[in-house]
Amino acid sequence: MGRTLLFFLVTLLIVPSAWAQSEDPIITDRPDFTESPVSVSPGTIQIELGATAFDYDAGSLWNAGETLVRYGLFNKVEMRLQLPSAIGGDDLDSGLSDSGFGVKIELGSFAQRVEMALIASTTLPTGADDFTSDAVDPGLILAAGMMLNDRVSLGSQLSASFDEQGDERVLNSGFTIVSGFPLSSSVGGFTELAFDFPDGLDTQVTFHTGLVLAFDSRSQLDIHGGFGLTDNTPDSFLGIGFSIKR
Repeated sequence: MGRTLLFFLVTLLIVPSAWAQSEDPIITDRPDFTESPVSVSPGTIQIELGATAFDYDAGSLWNAGETLVRYGLFNKVEMRLQLPSAIGGDDLDSGLSDSGFGVKIELGSFAQRVEMALIASTTLPTGADDFTSDAVDPGLILAAGMMLNDRVSLGSQLSASFDEQGDERVLNSGFTIVSGFPLSSSVGGFTELAFDFPDGLDTQVTFHTGLVLAFDSRSQLDIHGGFGLTDNTPDSFLGIGFSIKR
């Protein structure tokens, strides 16, 4: 996994949750693939970060950083900044990934039960040669969530990115569905399926599950993992993350 990833994982575990309590509990866009339809409150800054190790037939890969900075601009509108992650692996020089930015806009409640939001974003070609797309790649996500009862939630999203490949733009899309459930007053779990439809390739399906531990209303730790169900997906992956707001 490498010393960089090990150091990052240890750092996550010892980050103090010393910021003051807030009435509204923290709602994050990690560790599941499905984005929340909830934006951060105006004037609030929320930082979500993590690290993940992947195992493929061809070898291992690690990703450390995964840093998303969210800032509440207005009621139901947030700005989003995706910072570069450090990437490395077997027989692979480490380097930084591309960065990106975007906006999340809550669309309101539909059928009195389903909350929805639209996320518009774009990547910026700031990464190392081995990890950059060398292009500005825009994308859209339509996220939805609802409570099935007083304990179990259901979330889903549709995503589309318009990525540059050679001399043309191609459409890569995806779909996710996730169920969340409490295990105690401070621990929750989730189970998720993710479907990716890359241009010119077969559908890729991934199983994903994990736990979230809330230290207080402003900070949480997560651990998650999963495995691919089709070709061109990881044999397995395991990650950890930390999120905090103020």
